[in-house]
Amino acid sequence: MSEPGTTEPIEETLSLDRARFVNDACERFEVAWDAGPRPRIEDFLPGGAAPERPVLLRELIALELELRRDRGERPEPPEYLDRFPDQPGVVSAVFCGAEPGAIAGYELMGELGRGGMGVVYRARQGSLNRLVALKVMRSGRLATEAEARRFRIEAEAAAGLRHPHIVRIFEVGCWQGLHYFSMELIEGVSLSRVLPTLRADPRAAAVLLVKVSRAVGHAHAHGFVHRDLKPGNILLDGDPADPPESREPFVTDFGLVKRVGPGSEEGPTISGGIVGTLEYMAPEQARGGPVDARTDVYGLGAVLYAMLAGRPPFRADSPMETLVQVNEREPEPPTRANPKVPRDLERICLKCLEKDPDRRYASAEELAEDLGRFLRDEPVDARRTGLVGRLRRWSRREPEFAYRLVALGAITALTQFNYLAHAPGIRKLDVHVRVTGAELLWLVAVVVLRFASARSARPARVWPAWIAVDVIALTLVLRQIDAASSVLVIGYPMLVAASGLWSRERLVWLTAGLAAYGYATLWVESVLTHGFERNYYLNIVVVSLMVTAMVVSSQVRRLWSLSRFYEHRPDRG
Repeated sequence: MSEPGTTEPIEETLSLDRARFVNDACERFEVAWDAGPRPRIEDFLPGGAAPERPVLLRELIALELELRRDRGERPEPPEYLDRFPDQPGVVSAVFCGAEPGAIAGYELMGELGRGGMGVVYRARQGSLNRLVALKVMRSGRLATEAEARRFRIEAEAAAGLRHPHIVRIFEVGCWQGLHYFSMELIEGVSLSRVLPTLRADPRAAAVLLVKVSRAVGHAHAHGFVHRDLKPGNILLDGDPADPPESREPFVTDFGLVKRVGPGSEEGPTISGGIVGTLEYMAPEQARGGPVDARTDVYGLGAVLYAMLAGRPPFRADSPMETLVQVNEREPEPPTRANPKVPRDLERICLKCLEKDPDRRYASAEELAEDLGRFLRDEPVDARRTGLVGRLRRWSRREPEFAYRLVALGAITALTQFNYLAHAPGIRKLDVHVRVTGAELLWLVAVVVLRFASARSARPARVWPAWIAVDVIALTLVLRQIDAASSVLVIGYPMLVAASGLWSRERLVWLTAGLAAYGYATLWVESVLTHGFERNYYLNIVVVSLMVTAMVVSSQVRRLWSLSRFYEHRPDRG
């Protein structure tokens, strides 16, 4: 315990869980920094006396310093001492660079970056008097055997690859129980730092991805799948002021590499099955299923998408929602975010991002060849998708609208069929016209909401309007046929169940409340018209709605619990 007036020492060794939690928080901070208004470090810190709080604070301060210096700012210690008066030791450690001075003959000259598994330093190798990048296990001498094995797999995989666009490994070793490896020092920045520039020049993005794809194809030829391709794991050499296409890309960070093919051993895997970065992860990888070269083709397509659109194909407010999008949704076409994107390049990108691996390029080399054809202005293999394919993509891209359109189309068709199926003597044309009119109004409202949702910066704000329109329209249809005591009221609990697809408890209960109110209005009107002899179902219907809401909301709550567990599991990759 610390003496009064002092701060707790910074814990240098973290469990795998906590290390990955720190890494994830830093990644989210950097994404928020690039996205718009400057984020606050305080908003990314865990509450209370969490053991990882001091370490995370140090990492976030170090990251913010790097980002601010990239913008030409010169932050000073007093500013951070004022912001974090209870952690002077942390602030001092960041500004003073309190790290060991030498490891295994390497003189450490400064930190380049940190990840969940390791810290990368700029270092000088004394025996050869050369500058290198030195990666050291973050958990230090207290690393578990699983951590050490994963670190060795990364080093050995990269060391066995010789390609001009893969960072070279010089030496792998263990010094006084501390695992490390030295690698080629790339003077430059990661691809993530130049996304805005590439967004303005799609052909430059294609030029870079050709080189990256050939590097990944080389890894595949040697039996390795990277599994974590993203802009942050691609380095660009040269001066940051130079055009990106004039600089050389280098694939790095093989921490999640997996050997595939005959005789392969299981690569680094985490309990739970999901490793990688969700925003750039292929659906089969997100499901914890088998991976192969086409998994990396998806990752390359996601990187291309980020270069063209300025953001990853999928990003939501929580890991759970991102995971659902990766598995079930189609990405918006890059041209919607960036009209400068040529159609052929967009088709190449979307072919990489197909949910079905069989629909993607079979290899990274095939992708590189098609990108080459695009750059030579030749016809590309990724041709225009047929009508069925376009409908499939559209329904995945806009499921709320697509499902309602299909459902309302079916309901309207059944309405016409049932009317024509009745004997002419018992048909009621006036009732039929009113019902059909209500259904058409419902359809028009759905179309209006679809455009409102598409124009909204936060489509979730339109979801309550979807719910209100559905309940009001259903009530209006049932009112035309005096259906308060018919089986057609099953439509209300169906709406409650469907609202769970939005994964929001409050929307489930909003739907249940509106449905109960809607049915109550039908019940009151029916009682006033017919009396009580045929209307004894209000309590049963309302209770059924509430029970349905309880079941659906409990499932939603369970999913959010799993999401929070995943979000705070730094080992998820």
